[in-house]
Amino acid sequence: MQNQNSWKVEDTLFPVKEVPAIWNNEFAQVAKTGYKFIVREDTGDVISCVTDDYKLVTNESLFNSTDKIATKLGGTLVEARNFNNKKVSYKWRFKQPIKLSKGEEHKPEILIRNSYDGTSEISIMAGAFRLVCSNGMVIGTILDNTTNRHSIWNTSLDNVEDMINDSVKRITSILTEGYNTMSSGKPNQKHIKGLYKIFPTQANEQLTQYLISNKPKTFWDLYNAGTWLLSHAMNRKTWSTNQIENNLFKTVNQWAKA
Repeated sequence: MQNQNSWKVEDTLFPVKEVPAIWNNEFAQVAKTGYKFIVREDTGDVISCVTDDYKLVTNESLFNSTDKIATKLGGTLVEARNFNNKKVSYKWRFKQPIKLSKGEEHKPEILIRNSYDGTSEISIMAGAFRLVCSNGMVIGTILDNTTNRHSIWNTSLDNVEDMINDSVKRITSILTEGYNTMSSGKPNQKHIKGLYKIFPTQANEQLTQYLISNKPKTFWDLYNAGTWLLSHAMNRKTWSTNQIENNLFKTVNQWAKA
């Protein structure tokens, strides 16, 4: 069985092109349909059919822009995922940890996502990794998220590098604020039930065992339970796991603020 944590950045950088979706009517006249195909050039496979308003931003252009900035700031590419050619995600991690109380350390990260089927926006996510396991395993979370629609009318897509820079600068302040909020206040049964609803039912048993052994006294403890489950019981190769990871911090932080 292939290691679910294995990846190759080359698997995400395949060439793509736009092909107009046209048809011939009974008078042999070519007519526009308002749609176009996104096609993988090296294989000829049709990835998706989108409207003419969809603006193609290639994985390669996003990767090159982010890698240039991340490398300059001391970041290293640690993950590149291809989800059936339709979606990709890239993750860069930075060396210098942010130290919080009781010896906890967070390593900042930037995660970039793109889609060729129009089902999700371009996203630039600022986050961190907490060092929690003695064997070096790390648990990830997303703390800030900037999204942009694939639209020919969206001029922000011409300034992706600026958005990436802004996300990096926000990491420290967001991380510190989030920790301070979640480390005070005690979650109740409603919040624990809410945590179960975030994850698929097949993860319930492992989450229950963790909560029995590690009864959450603060929202930070409850958040720890979720991140533990993500790293120990979930398949990192699936898009659904990535979606849960992206929303977990924001959800628990909102509970703590309420």
